[in-house]
Amino acid sequence: MGIARQLCTRRWAGLSAVAIVLVVTCGLLGRWQYGRSYRPVDGYSQEPAAVSLDSLDSAGHPLTAAVVDRQVLLSGHYDAGQQRLIVGHSLGGSPVLWVVTPLRLSDGSMIEVVRGWMSSVDRELEAPPASLVYVTGRIRPLQPTPTPDNTVGPGYAGAIDAGLLRQLPQPTRDGYVVRTAQNPPDPLSLQPVPSQAPREPKAAKQLYLLSAFYSVQWWLFGVLVIWAWLRLFSADLGDRRPRPVSDGETNVALRTP
Repeated sequence: MGIARQLCTRRWAGLSAVAIVLVVTCGLLGRWQYGRSYRPVDGYSQEPAAVSLDSLDSAGHPLTAAVVDRQVLLSGHYDAGQQRLIVGHSLGGSPVLWVVTPLRLSDGSMIEVVRGWMSSVDRELEAPPASLVYVTGRIRPLQPTPTPDNTVGPGYAGAIDAGLLRQLPQPTRDGYVVRTAQNPPDPLSLQPVPSQAPREPKAAKQLYLLSAFYSVQWWLFGVLVIWAWLRLFSADLGDRRPRPVSDGETNVALRTP
């Protein structure tokens, strides 16, 4: 029986299919383990927990770039009289207004808090809670001062910049906070302004020998499957080939009545 005919038999078609599946599986598992063998040391670390605002930003001191976008915790009382709607922002391609209200902290300083956004000024914006509030948010640097625009009327501002801070009673904190949570919540539920977690610098990678060993092991299993298939196929092919008849066997066959 030829090689092609033997491969077409039901037995070897099934064995070949199983061998192919095993080889592909071993190859993929080895590749997956290889990808895990060289990874950042802190590849599974999460964003740092929120910390007190006072540990990152203090009155009279500039905000450092290292703390930008960090989650902070702060508490105080909103000054509704200094609330402003910030123009010039968009969300999903549509213009929106940021609702910004200064929060007076326990030390008497103030910091601007982006409480959320609204798409229209036709509805009346309810005042924030008058009681003590606990706020969680991301700290951001002041925005650049925009080009003067005469269309910005009372109660509006073009940016959360140094000019807006000068309108507040001193002292003030540098930067502003984009609120993500608050207790107690506002009477009016404002949609939060999207904010991003700080980008982690690329951490140094480390070789994990156990994962590297597993990757080599899976690939060796795949090679072993191929070797076993070839041995079985060669042995079966040899058994099916007709053996040559010797002269002695021919004479015996002729004398047989």
